[in-house]
Amino acid sequence: MKLTPSAILKYLDCPRAYYHQYVERLRPQVQSSNLHFGQAIHSAIHAWLTGVSDDPADYFAKCWHETTETVALDYNTQWTPESLLETGKALAGQFPAVWEKAGIFPILDEEGQPVLERRLEVRLAPDFVLSGQPDLLGMTLEGEVVVLDFKTASNPAPEGFARMSDQLAAYQVIVEAHAGALGIHRVDRLGFLELIKRKVPNGKTKGKGPEVMPPVLAPRQDAREFVRKALWVAANIEAGNFFPNPRMAWNSPCGLCDFKRLCYEGSYEGLVQPEIYD
Repeated sequence: MKLTPSAILKYLDCPRAYYHQYVERLRPQVQSSNLHFGQAIHSAIHAWLTGVSDDPADYFAKCWHETTETVALDYNTQWTPESLLETGKALAGQFPAVWEKAGIFPILDEEGQPVLERRLEVRLAPDFVLSGQPDLLGMTLEGEVVVLDFKTASNPAPEGFARMSDQLAAYQVIVEAHAGALGIHRVDRLGFLELIKRKVPNGKTKGKGPEVMPPVLAPRQDAREFVRKALWVAANIEAGNFFPNPRMAWNSPCGLCDFKRLCYEGSYEGLVQPEIYD
C-alpha cells in the first residue's frame, strides 16, 4: 500500500470519502477552480525558482489560460475566470520580492538541481509506503534545513498550525529518510509560505487584495506520533474500514464533499466513473 499525506488526511476527515476518491477513483466531472488555480500558482513559482521564467506573473497567466481552455471548472459565486486571473498574476508577481527577503535558498541535489516538488518515498512497514512531494527543501542564512510548503488560501492558517501540521510532519519523515542522498543531516524547520487569494481591489471591491505572506517556520516535529497515526490509517484501510464520518451538523464536512449525493441518495450524477476517467 502506498499513501500520500493528502490520502491520509482524507481518510482521517472521512473514510467513506477516501474510499470513493482513492479506491473507486471517482472524480467530479466539473473540477474545482481552486485546485487548478493552486496548481497554476505552483507552476509559476517553480518556473521562477528554476530559472525557466523571469516573469512568474506572465507564466501564471499562460498556465491559467491553458487550464480554462481545456478543463471544465466549477467557480463559486465569488470568483470568475477573469478575477482569478487577476489575483493569480498579482500573487505570482509579488512572490519574487517576498522570497528574496525570506533568506531561504533551495538546496541543490548531487546533480546541482534544486530540490523542488521532488517525489520521495519511505517504507514505514513491510506493506506500507509513505509517498510525498514537498514543495521545497531549502536552507536559511543560519544554515538551518527547511521543508516549505506553498499554500494558496482565502485566509492565513491559524497561528501555530505549522507546529501541528500532519502534512509537514510527513514531509519531515520522508525527507529525513533520504537525508544522505540530499546532502543534509536532518530537517531543522518546517513551514508554510501562504499566498492569500483575495480579489484585486477595483471600483467595486475594496480591501487588502492578494498578498504573499512571509514564510512561517516552526521547529521540527517529534514525528513519531504522526508515524503511528499513518500506520493506524493504513491498517484500517487494509481492514476495509470505510465508514462515513458526518460528525455534528455544525462541523460536518458533507456540505463541501464531492460525494455527498452519492452518500445521501446513491446517485453517481456529476461523477466520473473509473472506466471514463481512465
